[in-house]
Amino acid sequence: EGQLTLGPQSELLYETAEPFIWSIDGSGSSLWIGSGASGKVFRIDTTTGSAEIAFEAREQNIHAIAIRENRESLVGTSPNGAVYRVGLEEAELVFDPDDRYIWAIEPYLDDTFLVATGNSGKIYQVFPNGNSEIFYDADTTHVVALTTDSQNRVLAGTGTPGQVIRIESNGDAFVVLDSTFPEIR
Repeated sequence: EGQLTLGPQSELLYETAEPFIWSIDGSGSSLWIGSGASGKVFRIDTTTGSAEIAFEAREQNIHAIAIRENRESLVGTSPNGAVYRVGLEEAELVFDPDDRYIWAIEPYLDDTFLVATGNSGKIYQVFPNGNSEIFYDADTTHVVALTTDSQNRVLAGTGTPGQVIRIESNGDAFVVLDSTFPEIR
């Protein structure tokens, strides 16, 4: 029939007074978490449990964090979506679309990154020089999740309707899953 087994042990690493943790990404001994209500990004040292506020956004929520190889993070805010590059010493605005929500950020080819947005359901590709273009228009209300596979295809989870879409680097797309759920994260 079935088996009941113990799950992995967990322990508290860091406790914040923030009411919501919307996003998390980690690399090495650094863990970055994005909060809600006050738009703070915390950088936590997982070996010591110490933390610092790495960034405070003008916007209320941090729904997306993506760590880049050079120890900086890309941080997506909502509402009035914007993407900031947050380093160890400073932060700068790198992408400010007309979209209300930034739901996901994914590093992509040639030092570019992809940004999933809401209310328009678009995925933007942002280039190192700051220029951007629409990578894919999902014809949904929201694109809420992004990842890439070993062939540099993009997998996007959408909201309203809940779909998983596979997108080739040339923009050709295929709906892998058309669910009855309102969104796929």
